[in-house]
Amino acid sequence: MKIPALDFMMPGFPRCGTTTITHLLSEHPGIFITTPKEPGFFKPKNYQKRQSWRDYAQLFDGADPQAKQGEGTVTYTTSWPPELADPKEVYRHYPKLKLIFLMRDPVERIVSQWINKTQQNYPKDIPVFGRCTTHYSIFLNTSRYWNHITRWLEYFDDEQVLAICLEQFKENPRQLIQMLEDFLDVRRYEYDFQTRLNASNVARRDSNFERYIKRNEFAYKAAQLAKQVLPLDWVHKLLKSDQTVQWDEDTLRWVRKEPDSDSRAALEYADLNPSYWPKMFPDESERS
Repeated sequence: MKIPALDFMMPGFPRCGTTTITHLLSEHPGIFITTPKEPGFFKPKNYQKRQSWRDYAQLFDGADPQAKQGEGTVTYTTSWPPELADPKEVYRHYPKLKLIFLMRDPVERIVSQWINKTQQNYPKDIPVFGRCTTHYSIFLNTSRYWNHITRWLEYFDDEQVLAICLEQFKENPRQLIQMLEDFLDVRRYEYDFQTRLNASNVARRDSNFERYIKRNEFAYKAAQLAKQVLPLDWVHKLLKSDQTVQWDEDTLRWVRKEPDSDSRAALEYADLNPSYWPKMFPDESERS
């Protein structure tokens, strides 16, 4: 059994800018990141079932033996049983592994994930935005960052774990990347910070017609065909709503309350204060 060398992993969290950051790190001559960046090998449905160690090892073919080798499957921390990785199993093979958790204001992350899921039409029973947190636990529970991080801290030491935020990258991308370089123990490098990948479109909610199409298999196939034969702007006007995602105030208050202590603990672990997440902690933001 060939087990590839693996120096670091980014196991969390979805919709927090990992695609952009892994792309930047992959520019560094001393860092190698798999293609795809999210091989998902340690997902329960894949681990030595759909994928073998040989499959995983092939993703590292061609890597410089001196380079720090890593992958970025953020769905390892998605609160969805087929996706959620077992830290104990990862530790069993890679006890010296370094872990990077990229977080984001939970309120903004939930919106971004919902938009992403509706664009993918997966899963097909995804609820309308107003009910996504109350009727579909994956959105809120994936945002319980500290709950996920502590699962990994049961096996990995603090020195092996780095928790950072997308907001830090937006504020000062060079400083955040240098923090990652120090954590991975690689030399400084000059990056192109203009690149932004996998960003959400405008926070637009589905039109009623679009919701119908996504739930009806025949209508969905017809819509896909229409995209191939009709001008794109016609399809856009037909399917897309101009109304943006709007929180119901009662739901938003509930969303802020549920992971409150978890979010504070995650920020404290990252040496940041609550004002860093103004949508989650508006009162702290106003006082700062």
